[in-house]
Amino acid sequence: MRQIIWLILILILGAGVAGAAARAASAVSLDQAMPTPTQGSEIAIDSPKAGQALQGSVAVMGSSAVEGFRMAEVSFGYASDQTHTWFLISQVYQPMSSGALVTWDTTTISDGDYNLKLAVILQDGSQKSVQVRGLRVRNYTPVETMTPAPPGATATLLPTVTAAARLSSEIAPAATLRLTPTPGVPAQISRSQVYLSLGEGALFVFGVFAALGVYQLLRSVFHRGAG
Repeated sequence: MRQIIWLILILILGAGVAGAAARAASAVSLDQAMPTPTQGSEIAIDSPKAGQALQGSVAVMGSSAVEGFRMAEVSFGYASDQTHTWFLISQVYQPMSSGALVTWDTTTISDGDYNLKLAVILQDGSQKSVQVRGLRVRNYTPVETMTPAPPGATATLLPTVTAAARLSSEIAPAATLRLTPTPGVPAQISRSQVYLSLGEGALFVFGVFAALGVYQLLRSVFHRGAG
């Protein structure tokens, strides 16, 4: 009878030891299957950058390995949306440290400006998130050319000109009158000028009389010839 009791006790103890060993092995396998996040690391989106133009499939690069990691979600939203509505791109169940989180196919949405968010849900139900703003999806429209300002460029301030001064400067040239002096009239006529005038008049009268004389002479000669 005692032998039977001892046998039963040995079997019970053996079963308990085997169960404990199985539970320990299971715990070890679970720890190996779930990588331990880096302690104290922060989440981040390394690419794409704020303001970048996106086309086609874009790899979202970053880090999600934080203490207490349970899962991560990558979402997008409209940049002009004030309701903070997010659309899920993908869920990630493995923590990532500086690597590819998801691939975002931007051809499935219309062109526009969007924000991108990485949210990490922790074991206690809380979450940490980070955003990249102003991403420009341009699959069906031209990509704008961003022209940066030249380095070291400074603004030059021009002197302020009042309206009155400007009006004065515009009217003054047109309103300026230039007086041309009129040559003075001589008060006396010289004697030589009087003699010259008389001589010219006398020559004119002599010429008239000479022409009349020639005319009369020709007329008389014509009448004689006719007689």
